[in-house]
Amino acid sequence: MLAIAVQGCTLQSTGNGTNTIVSPPSNNCKIDNKGIYKGVLTITTTGNTLGSWVQTAPATGTIIPTSTSTTNDNEKVVRVTDKSAVITCDGLVGNVPTTNTVTVTIIVAGQTSVLSD
Repeated sequence: MLAIAVQGCTLQSTGNGTNTIVSPPSNNCKIDNKGIYKGVLTITTTGNTLGSWVQTAPATGTIIPTSTSTTNDNEKVVRVTDKSAVITCDGLVGNVPTTNTVTVTIIVAGQTSVLSD
């Protein structure tokens, strides 16, 4: 059982960039007055660095919920440890344009009282 992610949860990318959930939280299901996240989430990631590679433009990806049966409005809830598919990002190594990939993971759910399978 893992904690359900709510508005204000913490994301971390493999390149330690800034990560933002674009999808809105639920308005009708809240934990500690914070809307839960459900369904496929759209996220953005910026400012990642991997070795000498530096991300130069924001990139968009998705986090797909892994809950096996807990739903809200017929959509699976998102939980701590859920992560994105690989996100391809534009960047530079020195002055040479190149791409690299990052993964974004929910590392803190934003609440600990409600768990999901």
